[in-house]
Amino acid sequence: MVKKFLGSGGKLTLILIFLFLFCNLVSAEIYLNEIMPHSNNSMEDEWVEIYNSGSFTVNLTNWKVGDLNSNDSFNLTILPNSFILIVDSNVNNETGCSEINVSCFELTTIGNGLKDSEESIFLFDDQDILISDFSWNSSIKSSGDSWSFYNSSWKECSPTPGSWNNCSIYVPEPERIELTYPSEVNCGESFQITFKTFNLQDSLFDVKVDIKSLDEDKRVGRVWDGSKWLSTMSYVLNALNSSMNYGESTLTFKIENFSGEAILMPRLRKTNTTSYTDFDAEYISVICDSASEEEREGESTIKISKSPNSAKFGETIEIEVEIYKGDTSKYSIKAYVEDADEKKVSDESKIHLRSKYVEYEGSFLINLKCKEESGKYYIIVEGLGEKDKDSINLDSCHEQTVEEIKGDSQELFNEEEQESISTNPQTQNEEYRSPITGSAVSDKSSGVLNILPYFFVTICLLLTIYLIIKKI
Repeated sequence: MVKKFLGSGGKLTLILIFLFLFCNLVSAEIYLNEIMPHSNNSMEDEWVEIYNSGSFTVNLTNWKVGDLNSNDSFNLTILPNSFILIVDSNVNNETGCSEINVSCFELTTIGNGLKDSEESIFLFDDQDILISDFSWNSSIKSSGDSWSFYNSSWKECSPTPGSWNNCSIYVPEPERIELTYPSEVNCGESFQITFKTFNLQDSLFDVKVDIKSLDEDKRVGRVWDGSKWLSTMSYVLNALNSSMNYGESTLTFKIENFSGEAILMPRLRKTNTTSYTDFDAEYISVICDSASEEEREGESTIKISKSPNSAKFGETIEIEVEIYKGDTSKYSIKAYVEDADEKKVSDESKIHLRSKYVEYEGSFLINLKCKEESGKYYIIVEGLGEKDKDSINLDSCHEQTVEEIKGDSQELFNEEEQESISTNPQTQNEEYRSPITGSAVSDKSSGVLNILPYFFVTICLLLTIYLIIKKI
């Protein structure tokens, strides 16, 4: 039976079956191995890596590679256990195929141009049979990675064109910054620090460089935020934009009331978050002539750093201040609001600062009187022989009757009394971190005087009872 079968054309049939199985076996050993769908890489544009895992050289003439839109033919021969690359016309030959010593076939575009997300790629043989394919949805452009076939699945890994994929050894580049600044500055004079960031995620960042004296750990720096000078304990918001692993920004600083070695402590915080990263400290030399340094240390300064643009009479406003107390025995500072004729339209809020040569930052609460008028008024902060002024627009408030005011005051007192009973003092201390200390001035002596007569009468009565009992 077998001889009869072979004799009637069976030999040709067996040969065809063998060739068919062999071709399928060869095709199964050719597959897509790595895909770079974007230009954020050393070869400068898109490429596809194909691998031959078999033991035979395979002729890939008239094979095709493509995406969801179109296919392109290529002609290459791939050796056993070897790689080839299909590249687009933008690949730099100096840093691309010639450098990694691998066979390349250049297309104008791969398919219709590989998209970074929501894309597919297909590999067909010369009979238009699908040999290998891969689809992806997420973007990897910002990381600079490629899609790599590793341990029987596709992974996001460091690119390895023309060589083995090994995602297990991929380690992301560490986040780092470079600071450029003068090695020596004069105290009181502004200077610039340029930040260059590497390998940070794409985002806006707030920048902080705290500047302190190296020996005393005393804050000596200020930074310009575009509208005012801030202590270097503060962030400059939205100061740096990181894109494609790189960011750059330049800020202006100055160092005051100090001469010697200072330490720069950089920190970046992702905007609108509390997550931050500290980087290695650096150092800068500050030069001051002794006369000018002593003169600066002796001067006190007061600055309103933040205040509302508008409010209503009858409300309480909050202002933020920056104060430096120099060589002065004065200690009282007050804040209030006045009109154009320098007539007060608010209560005074006072604090006392005892320590000299110290920078303070904090806030005042100012109670505005209820007035049926409106217009432009002025916030005043004065003390230590210094004064600062800022304008505010105030609208009128409704004048209440005496009975209404009494009722409101009693209600407010009760609320405040309840709040003081229920509030945890430790929580209050944690929330209030301002270095400005002091208290509002109020007259409570009359209350003490009122109870003194009752106190003495009670003592006399107790003494009389004691003597009577002893005599009996």
